[in-house]
Amino acid sequence: MRTHTSSPEGCGSGRRWKECHGRAAATRQVGPDGATTVRLQAALAAQHAGRIAEAIAIYDTVIASHPEIFDAWHMRGVAHFQLLAFDAAERDIRRALEIEPALDAARRNLALVLQGRRIADEEAALCREVLPRYLPLSVDP
Repeated sequence: MRTHTSSPEGCGSGRRWKECHGRAAATRQVGPDGATTVRLQAALAAQHAGRIAEAIAIYDTVIASHPEIFDAWHMRGVAHFQLLAFDAAERDIRRALEIEPALDAARRNLALVLQGRRIADEEAALCREVLPRYLPLSVDP
């Protein structure tokens, strides 16, 4: 059994690293650094301005370097929802909920995604049923 000693990687407690620091590391919330916060704000500004693809690209870079950040996953999911990309939206919001299971905003947004998908499916089914009835009335240019 390797103990956490006064070696360069240890604190000198004599306890195993997992017993000494592992619990704290496992429960520590990871927040974005300054540069990441700026990127998240830029993504949100792009999203609010309707530049959804740009926002998603910024969220992608944040997630690539910091996959533990709830806001990046959650807001990328919302951005996908804005594009009606229901599968991507659901995947991202579910990943956000794995990081922060208790956040109601993500749960509400997931419910909106699921409802949006259901409505889109019902609309497509209605169009498949009704539009052929109007085909004889259409004029081919």
